[in-house]
Amino acid sequence: MYVAFGVSGAGFVFGGVTGALALGKRSDLSKACNSDHACQSSQRDEVSSYHTLGTLSGVGFALGVAGAGTGVALWLLNRDSAPAPAQGLVVHPYVGVGSVGAVGSF
Repeated sequence: MYVAFGVSGAGFVFGGVTGALALGKRSDLSKACNSDHACQSSQRDEVSSYHTLGTLSGVGFALGVAGAGTGVALWLLNRDSAPAPAQGLVVHPYVGVGSVGAVGSF
């Protein structure tokens, strides 16, 4: 569940950053190209980069949505189960503001 939410957050951040970069490229291209969206051949790499960033942004947001859905499903499926009694080595991972780690007992 935690991994799914982590993947979701990373996907949303990645999608947002690449989307912002794509919007910046679009702004540059709208100044360099004419009103019919026809660009000169010298802008070919810029147009290709714009399309690549747009695709990566969509993939990032799709990954974020899929991770969030998976995390919520796992949380709903796991919340009614009673924890099993701890026997042997027990390790509990934790994630906090500015820290990641594990606490264990045996």
